Amino acid sequence: TAMRSDEPIMRDGDSPILIRLPAVKAQTAIARTQIYAGIAAGTFPKPVRLGTRTVAWLQSEINAWIADRIATRDQGAKR
Repeated sequence: TAMRSDEPIMRDGDSPILIRLPAVKAQTAIARTQIYAGIAAGTFPKPVRLGTRTVAWLQSEINAWIADRIATRDQGAKR
């Protein structure tokens, strides 16, 4: 069966999990333009190049980015 673009590219026990753009967009709820603007600004994880026209992101880095957004929100609520 063909792999869908929103499925992990690799998964092997504790090995890093790479996810493609559709999954990153779904998990972060932000658009492609915002993702690439964040990369350029240094505020979003950089992708891993897999080929000349293929990139993916580490699931762990996306999870950390999401956790940071939640922590920032929670810190603001305590003020």
